[in-house]
Amino acid sequence: MFKWSTIQELPLDEKPSEWSLGEHYWSDINLSAFDHSDDIEAENYSFENEGEESSPSSLPNSSNELLSSEQEKQLAYALQKAFVDLQHQLLDNIENLQTIHNDFLEKEPSLSPAILDRVLTLHDTLLVYGYLVERDSRFETEYQQVWERLKILYGKLPINRDLLIALAENQKDKHLKPLNKVYELRNHFVSANIRLVYFVARRHMERGMTLDDMVQEGVIGLMRAAFKFDPNVGVRFSTYSFWWIKQAIRQAISKQRSMVRYPTHVNDQVNRVYAVKQKHLAATGKKITLQELQQQLDYAPAHIKDLLSLTNLCVSSSAPIFEDGNNTLEDELTYEQPLSSPISEYLNSERSEQVEELLALLSERQATVVRLRYGIGHRKPYSLSEIAPQMGISRERVRQIAEEALAKIRQHFSD
Repeated sequence: MFKWSTIQELPLDEKPSEWSLGEHYWSDINLSAFDHSDDIEAENYSFENEGEESSPSSLPNSSNELLSSEQEKQLAYALQKAFVDLQHQLLDNIENLQTIHNDFLEKEPSLSPAILDRVLTLHDTLLVYGYLVERDSRFETEYQQVWERLKILYGKLPINRDLLIALAENQKDKHLKPLNKVYELRNHFVSANIRLVYFVARRHMERGMTLDDMVQEGVIGLMRAAFKFDPNVGVRFSTYSFWWIKQAIRQAISKQRSMVRYPTHVNDQVNRVYAVKQKHLAATGKKITLQELQQQLDYAPAHIKDLLSLTNLCVSSSAPIFEDGNNTLEDELTYEQPLSSPISEYLNSERSEQVEELLALLSERQATVVRLRYGIGHRKPYSLSEIAPQMGISRERVRQIAEEALAKIRQHFSD
């Protein structure tokens, strides 16, 4: 439980730019990602001073030039500052402030009671002054001061970047400049690491997607990594983004593998089976057996069979069959004969039923001869010479059996 601060504890008589939150309010939360005064000062960049920008000479000249470790840190800090500026501008709207505050409350268990106390006190104080301003304009100054201080406080807390992007996109006309700044810094990361996307995409060839499609999906993962990257973790951006790129590509492949979408853990197991099969084939030159798969994967044989049945890829009907691309699968599957009308189909089915009823009157030998002689149930009618070897009788005997069968049918109609 936390203890509510009183309104009198808030230094509302001070200027907003001079307010200090105090070190004791941040003792239980890691704000190192927002405090890099030593590193930023060495790179002529001030995180607190909004008027200063990073040195142009420290950024790569070419958009595709690889970034050094220091340039990645500087770019990540600049992206953090851009998000803080975007959030600061979004908080000018009371509805955005309430949305960000609700998102903050969802993270309540991970924050210390002191920070939670400070945020809730300022937020409730803002609501109180908002109620008073509606009835007396003399409280407008205090209302704006509390609002500014709450904006500064949120700027020092961990930022939900996805939420800020969503809010800014819905109000793009009001926040176009800071939003473009965020996208510009993100694109620096993307353009400098685009070759990593091609590297990961080539490792997933022949799994149902073209290289261009996998690169597009990988770029989406790379953009997500740029927003999530924290330079204080101690790894390079390429190491961090590798897993985001691979995840985006594999998820895209799993969606296109079959008409039925399988759970993520099933797709992971299918990929594992595929990797073991490829490794065994490369090492021995032979296909792996079910027993060998069971030994290496420790799966039940029935489960392995189920996973193998899921590896069949869906093929588009417009996919080219040969490299020249002239013929597609749809062309080969096209039925050239025109379809008959429903009435004709019905009449044909009625006629077939009547013929079967008449053949039922005959003996098995007579029915077989009639079927062969007139092509009933066969691709074509056969001659007496062709039927005789199949029945093991003479040509003349075939003719006699056929006449006997027809006579029996005529007798049926005469009766």
